[in-house]
Amino acid sequence: MRANSVASACVVVAFALLLAGCGGGGRSMTAQATPASTFQGDQATLLSLNMEWLPVLFPGFFSVGGGGKPTDPVYTNNPDGSQTETYTDSDGTQETWLIAADYSTMTDRLVHPGGGVETQTYILVFNDDGSFDMTETATYPDGSRLDRSLHAPSGTPPGDRLENSQVGKFTLSSGKVLDFTLGQYLLHYALHVDGHEGWTYDLTAPNKAGHEWVDPSRPATGTFTRGTQVTSFALPANPAGTLWRNMTLTAPGGITGTYALAAVLTGTGTVMQSSQLLMSVTWGSDGNVAATYADGHSQIGQPSAAARDFLIDKWLWDLASFGPNPR
Repeated sequence: MRANSVASACVVVAFALLLAGCGGGGRSMTAQATPASTFQGDQATLLSLNMEWLPVLFPGFFSVGGGGKPTDPVYTNNPDGSQTETYTDSDGTQETWLIAADYSTMTDRLVHPGGGVETQTYILVFNDDGSFDMTETATYPDGSRLDRSLHAPSGTPPGDRLENSQVGKFTLSSGKVLDFTLGQYLLHYALHVDGHEGWTYDLTAPNKAGHEWVDPSRPATGTFTRGTQVTSFALPANPAGTLWRNMTLTAPGGITGTYALAAVLTGTGTVMQSSQLLMSVTWGSDGNVAATYADGHSQIGQPSAAARDFLIDKWLWDLASFGPNPR
């Protein structure tokens, strides 16, 4: 939703956090013993996942997506009490909101210059006890879909209270499905993703109290689990408080890694095993990780199908246009 939309005050409670995922789909490497033989694929999937999720959790992490700066809206008050809002983005995208008189339903429809159509439908319920429920269905021109429900409890208990909880499913155009739960607390987020590829991903990220943004001036931590193998990772605090620029990980078999995260899904890293150099890596916007091993041979690690499919689905990046969730 555009920040200047009349409906934004309601939908911002349930800001759209897109789900991306990744799993251990990398190639097995010759001349490398387990777990190094499986690490390259897990490394690619974890890097893809973090580079996809950071923009979801932190507005402005990337400047991609969206249809450009919209014109001032045109408001139309309808006979039934509903309101229509229309915008024209700088790239020619036509956006139309239809908002029920009681705010119980809101529908957004975008028609892109190339003919692609996006729709988002929200159903909102304001409960007698002061709690709030929302369901969302979003569809995109390539056939991908987001189904999500959100519950915001009533009251303001002391401490790091739960602000809202979400349960959802993201269906990619390839048919891959990503299930997720997300808890937004006063001081942190707790995210769990299941890619149905033998892996799960968990992230705990600090929240700026009173805001729907993460706080990179404090560290974030998480795990990537495939079978019985658990890789722990951390995003060290950035004193500048702008974005997380580094990542560290610890994987089975004495593997540790340090990574520099650049904008737009790129970066570099160094991986050690038992305090010896194992590989140096770089990766690009396709999610593939190019590794050069200490013995001089090279190998490309690939993210899982779900991670790859999400990464290349540029329609999904248009969610940067809605609420505080740019990708």
